[in-house]
Amino acid sequence: STHPHSPTPRRFYTSCSSFRTPCTDLCGRALIRENPPCEPQKKGRSRHTLTAMLKRRRARRSSLGRSRSEAACIVLGIQARRATFVAIGVLLCLAGMANGTDLPEVVVGGVAVGAESVETVTVTGESIEVDGPATTPPQICNGANLPKPGSSFPYLSDPIPSDHPPDFNSFVPPGGHRYCEYLGGSSPYNITPSIRRESDQLARSRRFHVKEAMRHAWDGYKKYAFGKDELQPRSKKGSNVWGGMGTTLVDSLDTLWLMGLKKEFYEGRDWVRDHLDHDRVGRVSVFETAIRSLGGLLSAFDLSGDEAFLIQADDLGSRLMMAFDSPSGLPYAQIELNSGTPSNFGWLPDQSILAEFGTLQLEFRYLARATGKMSYAEKAEKIFDILYSLQPDNGLFPLYFKNTGEKAEFANKKISFGAMGDSVYEYFLKTWLQGGRLESTYRAMYDKSIQGLHDELVHLSHPSGLTYISERTGKKVDHKMDHLACFLAGTLALGAYTDPLGFNSTRAQRDVQTGKALAYTCYQMYARMETGISPECVRFSEKSSDDFSVDRRGSYYILRPEAVESF
Repeated sequence: STHPHSPTPRRFYTSCSSFRTPCTDLCGRALIRENPPCEPQKKGRSRHTLTAMLKRRRARRSSLGRSRSEAACIVLGIQARRATFVAIGVLLCLAGMANGTDLPEVVVGGVAVGAESVETVTVTGESIEVDGPATTPPQICNGANLPKPGSSFPYLSDPIPSDHPPDFNSFVPPGGHRYCEYLGGSSPYNITPSIRRESDQLARSRRFHVKEAMRHAWDGYKKYAFGKDELQPRSKKGSNVWGGMGTTLVDSLDTLWLMGLKKEFYEGRDWVRDHLDHDRVGRVSVFETAIRSLGGLLSAFDLSGDEAFLIQADDLGSRLMMAFDSPSGLPYAQIELNSGTPSNFGWLPDQSILAEFGTLQLEFRYLARATGKMSYAEKAEKIFDILYSLQPDNGLFPLYFKNTGEKAEFANKKISFGAMGDSVYEYFLKTWLQGGRLESTYRAMYDKSIQGLHDELVHLSHPSGLTYISERTGKKVDHKMDHLACFLAGTLALGAYTDPLGFNSTRAQRDVQTGKALAYTCYQMYARMETGISPECVRFSEKSSDDFSVDRRGSYYILRPEAVESF
């Protein structure tokens, strides 16, 4: 059909068979926006514990038995903001949360792999001279030692045996300032078919342990908190901080399916079918509920075809839709599921948040296709139509919008690819992909915003030259970067590989290089911490001797998935 208010024709619903392309995965965000990370605490705002930052919606089907293009799409990261329950499983497994083990409460993961001999070069001005072999990667990112272009990849290790003991007490983070060859977004190694086979073999050996960690985490959740929103690992009790909708259960279903844990999957299905009741749920965040609960139900339906999930998703979606009936067309932030009463947050009474109303389209468009109820898609797409009409010349939107008047208006001047701004830019791209790349307006909105990003917000740090993304309020630049902004590395790569101008175009090559360089910076945000775990945000300074420091408002970690998704 053609949307009457759209700048371009909509052919998204011409047929079910044309709906799915290799990258038609459902995506979402994971962010507690009622207490925005790295922002001062506002009076009356709740501070939730993110023990259930849940999965991404991109792997609708297992790549096993599917085409290579589908598998590549998953690897590239239909990269939403939810942390995979796999990540939670690994972290909580290490913390010994489920079965009362003696592992410490807070543990860091990761393994440093050995390096084979590589040739390095010394860069002096425009000349490159071979400096002889090195037995380890350079330890200081000063540009003095770099691998010779085309060198063999040196960082593979032996496969991990299945009886490898889960002893993480002896692990010591090896520190940052390593792998300097990736600093500027380059790829200096020759990845041969043999290297790929070795890498796949190593990954498969690790996959066994990841699956066991997931099984461990699910068993702990089932034993102590089954049907609850979250498991509190220290007290071994369940809590309902998301309205009592079994959020952990619902949003882990697709990971269970993809890992082949079908017994556990159908345990969850039975609870959804027999016990999930939205009539008992009061006020919830529209955004959080859409990405976790609605997205979880839809992904489970898409993978399994079980109608129990679609029935619940339709019921939930119809209740969330009541929040879309605002004068401006931008939805209210909250809805009472049992009464249908919408409202904005008390601390933002006449405004809504960019990344919240801009991160609903994938879920509701999919729900429209699955149910045949086009109103789901129309109301979600109207939001993008409004943004299209308001998009500034630089493509970058402020974080707050007035949504209670007849027309939507900007409500502040702050621009960020971190908290409260990030995922709208991601959804421009992925909504275009979801529609078979036919709705060119969405791609144009994405490309315009990424041009603005490069023109105004991309910087290099001192002294190493790490690529980072700043924030801006009016003309004032704030050199702070949230961990949330690490999503952009994967999104830039996905945009480059799907660029209508071609992957070899100047624009696509710029974007993939920025994405790689940003991914390296996000790695450094982990590696330079004593724990090996990244803070919520860091601050860059031209006067700093170590590129960045931990922002005083962000010296904590809440299972953020963005960096590992981009990797």
